Amino acid sequence: MNNTEYDKAYFLGKSERRGRFSLVKLSPKYLSRWQYCMRYVTRILSPKSLREKNEHGWLIADVGAGAANLARLVKLREPPEIKVKKVVSVDLSVAGYQLASFEEIRPKRAPFVQSNVARLPLRSGSVHMVVGWDLFEHLRDPERGLKECTRILKPGGILHLITPNPDSYRAGTEEDTYYRDKTHIKPAIISIGFFRGLLKKLGYTNVEVVTRGFPETRKYAQEHKGEDLFKPEGGTHIAVYAQKE
Repeated sequence: MNNTEYDKAYFLGKSERRGRFSLVKLSPKYLSRWQYCMRYVTRILSPKSLREKNEHGWLIADVGAGAANLARLVKLREPPEIKVKKVVSVDLSVAGYQLASFEEIRPKRAPFVQSNVARLPLRSGSVHMVVGWDLFEHLRDPERGLKECTRILKPGGILHLITPNPDSYRAGTEEDTYYRDKTHIKPAIISIGFFRGLLKKLGYTNVEVVTRGFPETRKYAQEHKGEDLFKPEGGTHIAVYAQKE
């Protein structure tokens, strides 16, 4: 799928499945993701370290930013835990960013950079946090992408990724979170083990790789009487939290 086809399918809602969702409107799921990330940050950073970082303000790189969802979220609901100085939205396509109005993103505090994650135009050790939501499932070389994210992080910086889980309890069904999307790399390269192994290799600390996303848990449990509900790590999405040494 070329970039033009991808833009139409992902951002403009032209595909059969994407047409049910509005990507222009900021989804509540992004607030939930951000809240989990803030819990991680306040859990691993000491009050002194957090206070020092907030004095200067956090520079955040949102890699694979799409419609600048993180920049829009921070503008609409400034997190009380950290003081955000700037969110740099990075994406290979400009189509999603163009859907966000200037009123939503405050362009001076949320610039857009059109670039490939394999070659990020940001200085080494320049950002306090790298966020990559729904990105790594699209990369043919996710290891290179993760190494680039690591390069631009400051020592002690935070890495936060979320990606569909190819090994979720939905695998092989019509509701398969990973394989139903034509833009995801197949066969899947990423996995829980992939992230854990590479983060260890790259020397990250405070690593948490978990799965989340059971919107039908209660209904499913009732129908199946709670028997053999899920695999231990069978959530629909993989969430990665880690700190660079």
